[in-house]
Amino acid sequence: MNKLSRQEQVLMATYEATINYSFLCPIIMSILEVFMLIYSIGTKELYGVYLWRYRCFYIALLSAAVIFIAINLYVRGDIGNRFKILNISNPVFAAFTFGWSLAVTYSDAIVTGVVDQTLFMTFSLMVPLSIFLLPYVYAVIVSIADILLLSITVYYTQITMGLINLIVFFIFQLFLGISFFKLRIKLSERLVEEQENANFDSMTGLMNRRSYLQWMESFGETDLSKDLTYISIDINGLKEINDSMGHHAGDILIKGAGQCISQCFADIGSVYRIGGDEFVVILTAEKEYVDAKLSDLENAMKKWSDEKKIQLEASYGAARHEEAIESGITELAKLADRKMYAAKEQFYLTTGKDRRITFAQSN
Repeated sequence: MNKLSRQEQVLMATYEATINYSFLCPIIMSILEVFMLIYSIGTKELYGVYLWRYRCFYIALLSAAVIFIAINLYVRGDIGNRFKILNISNPVFAAFTFGWSLAVTYSDAIVTGVVDQTLFMTFSLMVPLSIFLLPYVYAVIVSIADILLLSITVYYTQITMGLINLIVFFIFQLFLGISFFKLRIKLSERLVEEQENANFDSMTGLMNRRSYLQWMESFGETDLSKDLTYISIDINGLKEINDSMGHHAGDILIKGAGQCISQCFADIGSVYRIGGDEFVVILTAEKEYVDAKLSDLENAMKKWSDEKKIQLEASYGAARHEEAIESGITELAKLADRKMYAAKEQFYLTTGKDRRITFAQSN
């Protein structure tokens, strides 16, 4: 699976949060243009020779709105994989609507000699409210559109007060629009941050069981890529440490294990803490490389134990894709667990310890 960058995650969250509002503007436009087409049938004399010019305006906006609605319906069910489409469709739709309002305003000016800015200003309010644009994209579109409207106004009216009002509106429009989009992004950043926190273990800083289950669910049962290795790791003697030195010492042991596992595997794979003293590492690498990294893990734990004066040891089981290539990721995980428990049993047999006996019972 390709990991999304932080910016892409924020954008995806923003589009996902505003996807329902993206229907508002085009639906309103569609309804209005249908009414205008019906209106043009009963009032042909009012339009005169310009009847089909304005009908083309109405049909063009109606078509654009319907296409934009279809795009939003397409991405709605799978926005995580298709949100980049909206990075294109939203600016294009915004540019089209501003361009359309300018075209109608210009046509009215030719016909009547008066520049009515109402239609343009209406679109200036509707677009930022109903669809999401990156602030700098919005600034570019609005600036170009307002310069064109200013040119039309100067050419046909040359009214100083009208120009002043238009410039003030432009500044007001730009400030509010950009602030509104930035607010949406800021809210999405908070959402992404909360989601990230929900996916990470507060004690070790590693990804937690929730994140692990999401990965397992998204991976697919039969999608075992070549050299995929699943490693199950469990701390040895944690109960003894908890009973003899207290749970605070046990927490230190868990943090130490997380630190050592992360040090060896975080740069090359995904590391999860899925339970109290249970960890999982998932990576794609050749067997010899995995074996070397597991050896590095043993050395890292020994070094940590010497520094902290607390014995840190762990049992692990590594299962590779060829061992469960037809059974899927769940069977690969079970196989790694079985190997880990076998190693743990061997550890207790070798050391003579019985993990079922508490420290109090052994004294």
